Amino acid sequence: MEEVLMMLKNGTYQSELAAAISQVAAEDLNSNTTGDLTSLEIENIYAGIQQKLHHTDAEPDEFQTRRKIIPLWSKISTAAAIALIAAGVLFYNQRKMPAVPGTATVKINIVPGANRAFLTLSGGKRISLSDAADGKIAQEEGVSITKTAGGQLVYSDAGSGPEKNAKQNRVSTPKGGKWRINLPDGTAVWLNAASSIAYPASFKGSKVRGVELNGEAYFEVAKDKAHPFIVKTDNQEVEVLGTHFSVNSYADETSVKTTLLEGRIRITGAGQQKILKPGEQSILNGKVLKIGTADLETAVAWKNDEFVFRGESIKEIMRVLVRWYNIDVEYRGAVTTEGFQGKIGMQKDITEVLQLLELTEAVHFKIEGRKIIVTK
Repeated sequence: MEEVLMMLKNGTYQSELAAAISQVAAEDLNSNTTGDLTSLEIENIYAGIQQKLHHTDAEPDEFQTRRKIIPLWSKISTAAAIALIAAGVLFYNQRKMPAVPGTATVKINIVPGANRAFLTLSGGKRISLSDAADGKIAQEEGVSITKTAGGQLVYSDAGSGPEKNAKQNRVSTPKGGKWRINLPDGTAVWLNAASSIAYPASFKGSKVRGVELNGEAYFEVAKDKAHPFIVKTDNQEVEVLGTHFSVNSYADETSVKTTLLEGRIRITGAGQQKILKPGEQSILNGKVLKIGTADLETAVAWKNDEFVFRGESIKEIMRVLVRWYNIDVEYRGAVTTEGFQGKIGMQKDITEVLQLLELTEAVHFKIEGRKIIVTK
């Protein structure tokens, strides 16, 4: 964007910009124009572009990295960049931007993920939540388990009666699936793709509210000072009283990341204990537990149906795409170690995501069935 701004300032490509603006307007089916824009209209749009770019600041990187970071739009060719800016200026009038060509080829339709999950009851019965009808689907220890019309799993404990045995339930999501669970204590859990959470059907009679997590989840914990809420992963334990936080503990990631949005939590891992404050993130890497400033948008992007990349390598990005699109990945030849920065909606077709990455010219893709081949 800085390079494009400089070109616009010195007027080097003003004629190309004017031609791009006219072309976009001419191709716009919703346009009220009957021909080329007038020179005055072009000048006004050109001035508007400069004004907007003068007030566009790059988003800061919360975590610094030694490798080069590529904004996903920074290596577009000059002509393409100007055309895209022209299209973007007109987009507020609900006009469509031309599709960006990419080298990714499609042989089958790879669709994005959706609400998919399975509930396993204490007796071993497995229920497909995406296929189950809305309403009551099971009952455990007097607790009613209901699937709502909005695609949530809700546990309703009357809160009275004798203490109950801790019968374990488990909700698991496949690759390409997410689900939300409301636990018996009122805690809300958003479960990301290829993840699972185990918990008792009732917390009654327990001194703590303990759950076990594999993968990634976002928690909004119901307040109960007398009964701390504990999330256990393979190498870490998170203790809270009532707060909002996320945990990323995928087995194929090199570290466990815990991000705090609200409240306070205690992290236990690698023989250490750390207290997190809002806006902080802990990173457990082997026997090292570190605390730093969190990028909150990135940490919970998946919950908000977005991919947000802030300096991740192509291999880190592809691990995310594997879980959401249920694909296989093959790397051929040397692969770039540069980092990528940008965002795109998770409901986009995978080709749109790959094309956005390809615009950097640092990586290319080929699709064969459900396999993505990555080359430099």
